[in-house]
Amino acid sequence: MGEAKGKQFAIVVLDLEGFKSINQKFGQERGNQVLKEAGAGMIEGMRPGNEAYRLGGGADEFALLLPDVDTPELAERITEELEKHMPVHPVTGEPVRFNRQKRGIEIYDSRRHGPIDAPGLFAKALEAVREDDTPAA
Repeated sequence: MGEAKGKQFAIVVLDLEGFKSINQKFGQERGNQVLKEAGAGMIEGMRPGNEAYRLGGGADEFALLLPDVDTPELAERITEELEKHMPVHPVTGEPVRFNRQKRGIEIYDSRRHGPIDAPGLFAKALEAVREDDTPAA
């Protein structure tokens, strides 16, 4: 527990905006290519020590682990910087963007929290992204 003293990090879950239209118009193979290009763009734009992960098999969701990030605002700025490295969307001709309505950010700060519960933080961030997928009553 002593090793967590003074540590903070953010877990960010992101959804690509308009990804479904790529699969519908160009097929799953092109969609997978765009996902790979998006992942490569994120890696290219990452600060040293940050990590990016693609979630699920065909999902257009990504998770970021951002050490030394202690506010949602800083996590937002980092994701905005990553968008500068994203591929061009084959339908719109614009760079691929993260869906701002489907974004989960959870912050851990050992100065304010107890033991690290990374799975719990990730679950909360993922829930924030997926809650908009629930059909309205």
